[in-house]
Amino acid sequence: MIEKELSFDVIAKYVMAKSMKPTFNLLVFLFLAIMPSAAFAEPVVIKTTPANTNYYPWIVQLSQSPIDWFASDVNAKVQGKAYRVVILIEDIYNSVFIEQVTFGTEGCCKKVTNARMVDLKTFSAKFGFTDEINGFRFMRWISPTSFIFRYKDRLFVMTAIDSPEVKVEPYADD
Repeated sequence: MIEKELSFDVIAKYVMAKSMKPTFNLLVFLFLAIMPSAAFAEPVVIKTTPANTNYYPWIVQLSQSPIDWFASDVNAKVQGKAYRVVILIEDIYNSVFIEQVTFGTEGCCKKVTNARMVDLKTFSAKFGFTDEINGFRFMRWISPTSFIFRYKDRLFVMTAIDSPEVKVEPYADD
C-alpha cells in the first residue's frame, strides 16, 4: 500500500511539474509582450514637428552644441551652424525643441533658422512612462548632433537631431 501511495505521489508531482511549465512559459511570454520594446536598447525614432520660436518666456533650460564651422568660403554669409536644445515648462508639463542656429563671420549675426518640437508623448509611450510629461533635463553634448538627457530617473541619448526624426535610446554609461 505504501508503495502505491509513494508512486502516486511521484506521479502527481511529475504531472504537476509538467502542467506548470506551460503556465510559466505563458506568463513569461505575456510579461515580455507587455513590456515596452524600447527597453531593449533598440533606438526609437521620434518625429519632430516644425515650430515657431515664440516660446522664450517659458524656457527653463537651453544648451547649444559645439559650433560646426564651414571652411570652404570665408566670404559666405553663413560661416557655421550649431543646434540648441530648448526645454520649456508650462504648468507642470515639459516641451522640448531642437533649434538650428547659424553664424556669420567670426560668430556674428547668430540666427535661429529652424525650430522643431520633439514629440514627448510618443517618447514617453515608447519607453513605458505613463504619468505626466515632465522631468526632461539636458545633461551634456556628445557631438554637435547628439546629447545625453535625463527623463524622470533614466538616462537617454538623442542622436540625429539634424534630421526631421531624431533617434532615442537608453544611455549606458561606459
